[in-house]
Amino acid sequence: EIIVRLRNYNIKIISEIEFASLHTDSFIIGITGSNGKTTTTELIYHILKQSGLNVGIAGNIGTSFSKQVAENSFDYYVLEISSFQLDDIIDLLIVLLALIKFGITFKKLVHSVIFPKIPFNLLTA
Repeated sequence: EIIVRLRNYNIKIISEIEFASLHTDSFIIGITGSNGKTTTTELIYHILKQSGLNVGIAGNIGTSFSKQVAENSFDYYVLEISSFQLDDIIDLLIVLLALIKFGITFKKLVHSVIFPKIPFNLLTA
């Protein structure tokens, strides 16, 4: 009822994900889709962490994105995001991977999304 009333008065409502993003300059990678979100989120986090990047993991896995931003300072965040969490994202621009819906294979994910974000010297070390 409160949300409906606020919307009736044209009061902007944003998601927790967008709220947290307003308080960080970090690069945000969001994972959504019907299957494999947790596994993909953990995998991308692990790859970036092992590459030496300052990366955090949040969303539906671990702690909330807002808590991570309030308590930590990561250069990258990998977020597991459910579809309902996208409903009130208004201005946030994130790299969003909808793996199942768009049929992105793991090979495409690694070569076109992850590797371009990792500094070249880390890939050749």
